[in-house]
Amino acid sequence: MGQQLLLGLQLKASARFSNFVAGANSELVEQLQRSADGTGEAVCFCWGGRGTGKTHLLQASCHRAAARQRSAAYVSLRDKSELDPGLLEGWEGFNLVCVDDIDAAAGVP
Repeated sequence: MGQQLLLGLQLKASARFSNFVAGANSELVEQLQRSADGTGEAVCFCWGGRGTGKTHLLQASCHRAAARQRSAAYVSLRDKSELDPGLLEGWEGFNLVCVDDIDAAAGVP
């Protein structure tokens, strides 16, 4: 299985594409699946209101990448006070990088 960097966080085992109700977001779900597979866009930015499933989809992407023997990293910037600036060093080696709650770090040097 591909390497996953969890940084003190656990991916929810239930965060899977198979149990996400996409509704009008089916195109986004398909794009994230392709990105996790390594056949989609290199950069994808997801946004939406609270409770719309962004974290679920990012973690589902990591699970899918790992199931396909691709390395994946996930980090939430929600608790930015606990994160070191050197945190992302070496991440260029991962096949998939998912950064959640990026809005929490806006304006933070």
